[in-house]
Amino acid sequence: MTLAVRYTAARTLTTAPAETLSPGPGEVELAPAYVGICGTDLHIFHGDMDARVRMPAVAASAPATPSPPD
Repeated sequence: MTLAVRYTAARTLTTAPAETLSPGPGEVELAPAYVGICGTDLHIFHGDMDARVRMPAVAASAPATPSPPD
């Protein structure tokens, strides 16, 4: 089961099952090793952007994967 971190209110994050879709033609599925948050995500978390964000919003929008070895 895949879980998503969701912003539900100022300074409130929850986890919930997330729908996963199989890749379609010309698409690939990634398995990020780590995810991070950007400055916008921090503003959302602090409640500064509630007028612009539809809740629940999925956080951690910056996936990162290790570089392949040389």
